[in-house]
Amino acid sequence: MVIALASYVIWGRVESAQLARDITGIERRGEPIDFASVQRPPATEEQRRAARLYAEAADRALERNKEEGYRLADLDVDRTVPPVVDLAELEATYRIDDPAIQLLDQATALDFAGFGAIAPELSVSQSPLATLGSLNDLRADMLAKRGHGDAAATALVASVRLRRTIMRPNDRYAYASRLLGSLRILLRHTSPGDESLVRLQRAFEQQPADDDLAMEVMMRRIDFLRGLDAPRATGDAILSVVFRPLIVYFARRQLSAFDDALAVARQAWPAKLDAAAALRAKYASEWKEVGRLRLLVEQGPPALGVLLLAPEAAGLDMAVRHTAMTVLAVERYRRAHAGAVPPTLAALVPSFMPAVLPDPFSGSPLIYSHDATSYIVYSVDVNRRDDGGILWGIGAMSQAAPTPRGPYGARDTGIRVPLVLPR
Repeated sequence: MVIALASYVIWGRVESAQLARDITGIERRGEPIDFASVQRPPATEEQRRAARLYAEAADRALERNKEEGYRLADLDVDRTVPPVVDLAELEATYRIDDPAIQLLDQATALDFAGFGAIAPELSVSQSPLATLGSLNDLRADMLAKRGHGDAAATALVASVRLRRTIMRPNDRYAYASRLLGSLRILLRHTSPGDESLVRLQRAFEQQPADDDLAMEVMMRRIDFLRGLDAPRATGDAILSVVFRPLIVYFARRQLSAFDDALAVARQAWPAKLDAAAALRAKYASEWKEVGRLRLLVEQGPPALGVLLLAPEAAGLDMAVRHTAMTVLAVERYRRAHAGAVPPTLAALVPSFMPAVLPDPFSGSPLIYSHDATSYIVYSVDVNRRDDGGILWGIGAMSQAAPTPRGPYGARDTGIRVPLVLPR
């Protein structure tokens, strides 16, 4: 018994030493092992001011959202089925000079590097920033409904610039989806001037071109590493000491799964979608329901890094960005051609955009078509099937709820623009 116990303790020390080497290896590859190293801390007074303004604005927007029952992200001024939004009531409740919006406007033009010690919580949980974006998108929607196209477009520039503060694909996708809805509403009700369109298009173009899926995997790994030594309830604390060698052993296996997920995340589109599906299938047998003891010992479900791998969200974020830039280029083309639409997207190059942008879900150019009343630009979305331009979400003017019934149902992500504005 003594020999077995001594062997168990020695094995635990060996595993702990190897885990430390594994983490050192991650750091040597230039990959972050803590949240402090994910974002550059603000280095100049301008960057520090931007971080403070964004943080205060996000906090105020979150408080407003709590007061209103967390409904900001779902408010659709163009909703055609109950509950239909009353514009006058909305304008009385959400003023376009809201203090959070004023702070956002001050931050928009400033250089931003990260939050650092100013608001470290916003490097971990970014929902307050997304809430701030929803509040500002609503400002743009109300302005657009009243026909103030240039003012609405200027407001949306602030929303696009806010995206630089949001690093995680899931948060970015939810944020981008709401922003896409506001762009639909803007172009359905107004005709902004060319200068406003250029500013908005440039704001999208200046955002990072990568999909950040690799960063999401690395941040999930940071979450996992933090959990290894997180404080526990008394019962779990005792078990974690008893099973420490096993916990460390399985932690090293979890790191291997994160490496597999990271390799997939770094592949090109749309190959990474197929690679992610294959990797999930490989580990599927390990994702059966497990008991509390196994969850404790393995520090979560088996192959956690693969289980959390979600290229679909990153792809949707990219699809929204590419769609927005393309539609803005089409609108600028129309201003230069007496309202006529381009025959193909290739006609936009190089005068209105540098290249035709791809759909991450197909690898082909975004789909573009037009008729006598409207034109549409869209991605085939996560089901990777052309459903003929069935749009969903805020500003889609669909009879469905703002969120789709299922990601693999009939749905596309895009914008339909009328050729004649409603009176």
